[in-house]
Amino acid sequence: MSTPSASPSPGSKTPSRRNIRRLVAGSVIAFVALAGGLWFFWPTSVPEPPRVATQGLDPEIVAVLDQARQAVVQSPRSAKAWGELGEVFLAHVYHPEAIFCFEQAEKLDPANYRWPYLQAMARLHTDPDGARICLERSTRRARTDFVPHLRLAETLLLLERFDEADAAFQKVLEMQPGHPRAYFGRGRAALQRGALPEALGYLSLAADNPVSRKAAEQALAELYRREGDTDEAQRHARRAQELPADNPWPDPILASVQAKAVGVNERMEQARALFASGDLAASRALVEAVLRKDPSHAPAYKLLGSILFRENDFAGAERALREAIRLNPDEAGSLALLGGLLAMRKQHAEAISVLRRAFEVNPSAHEPCFNLARTLAERGQKEEAIAVLRSGLRFRPDAVVLYKELGRLLFEAGKAGEAVSVLEKAVLHSPDDAELRQLLQQARSADNSKPPSL
Repeated sequence: MSTPSASPSPGSKTPSRRNIRRLVAGSVIAFVALAGGLWFFWPTSVPEPPRVATQGLDPEIVAVLDQARQAVVQSPRSAKAWGELGEVFLAHVYHPEAIFCFEQAEKLDPANYRWPYLQAMARLHTDPDGARICLERSTRRARTDFVPHLRLAETLLLLERFDEADAAFQKVLEMQPGHPRAYFGRGRAALQRGALPEALGYLSLAADNPVSRKAAEQALAELYRREGDTDEAQRHARRAQELPADNPWPDPILASVQAKAVGVNERMEQARALFASGDLAASRALVEAVLRKDPSHAPAYKLLGSILFRENDFAGAERALREAIRLNPDEAGSLALLGGLLAMRKQHAEAISVLRRAFEVNPSAHEPCFNLARTLAERGQKEEAIAVLRSGLRFRPDAVVLYKELGRLLFEAGKAGEAVSVLEKAVLHSPDDAELRQLLQQARSADNSKPPSL
């Protein structure tokens, strides 16, 4: 008797062949998706963050580098973590490591214009054409931020691609009307192309701003030399020589990176830059942070003295400068600053002593020489003041202020002939000084009024 074959009952859940194939296909797809997800998020699929040698490095710098590196190790697919590690490297001048980190950040976050911009900042001094390529990527993504456009324009100018630079500076002026560095850039590009009237217009506009005036005066001197106007060329060259260095133009992207710098040296560099730009409060905060960490840091006391003097806290400035000199008795800058402050406060005897010491330590610095002579003269020691100025001019024959003071003292001492000789030399160096020309005219009149000797 044959056994009947089993057949499914009407309510059976046994899958059909079609359903089995669907289940298998779905499982394969899910496995592939899971594998792909694991590959994407698995830390070993991205490179290891760079390390630097830390022996002898400020412990505070070591700590921030370790912290930023650990953030990348924990989140290797985070563009933010890679970018912040790059910023810490850049802030402490580890340029190759910074570039590597910004490259990873850009791969993970290709829409963010900061990453190629910061790559360019790290490359600029060693690979300007590589910086240009990075800046071109940055400007395509930056939209309304003019900063990458200005950096690109200045880099093109550096690379002597003058037509491209001019167009890029024009783009900056459309985004940021009146920007002095863009005026200077267009003027410089026009000068290199030989378009002298155009160059004159833009450079004259740039010469009115402290972020571009020294560079503009130097370019104007070159322009007038090309035109054959020697007098104007010399006038602008002298003006450029007299001006302090141009202030850096504010770059908020780079400033946010520089703010990550820690350690005494890094903070002092930031404080000096802020002082030069006129941000006294921010500069003082950094100097005070340095002194909390290192109370024997003489340069910090010197800078603090300069800041407090600018803020009209003369008593505080004096205390800071005295401490700087106690820590470093032969630092000419601190001696000169304290001597000038004491002279201003009419503490003449001590001012003379301090300024003599500053002049002995650094006779080529004209400020202590001038202040010493002026203080001696105020005390009635005019012959000694004249001797000091003559000595100073042996070291600084280009110092107009010393010639002018010497001429004035000689004239007041009744030595009009000697005064004329000295003041004529001063006028050669500074022909636009109206007060100097008037003093020379007075000395000449006094000299001519004397009867000829028999």
